[in-house]
Amino acid sequence: MHQTKPIMKYKDSPSKSKLVESGAFYFISGAEGSCDKGERLAIEVLSHAGGSSAASTPSSSPNGSSSNIVPPPANAPKANAARSIIVGVSSMVMTASVTVSMA
Repeated sequence: MHQTKPIMKYKDSPSKSKLVESGAFYFISGAEGSCDKGERLAIEVLSHAGGSSAASTPSSSPNGSSSNIVPPPANAPKANAARSIIVGVSSMVMTASVTVSMA
C-alpha cells in the first residue's frame, strides 16, 4: 500500500482531517499489518450542487418515525472495541470531519 509514501501522515490519536471538496478519500493506519486486518477507510464526499439528496428528503417509516440511516453493506467489516470511526458531514458547506481512533 502507500504506507511508505503517504500524502499526509498524522502522529496524534485520534487524528482529524477536514474534507473540504468532493471526491474519494482513503485512510489507512501506519501500524504494521493493520490494513491486512481491515483497518482502512474510504469516504466519498458528494457535491451538494445541482440537486437534492436522499438525506435531505426523509421518508416516513411504517411506525410514523423517519430515519436517514443507511445500513452498511452485508460484506462490511465488523466493528470492534479496538477502533472507532466517527464521520460527520455538513452539506451546507460541503465538509466532512473524520476522526479515527486506534486503541
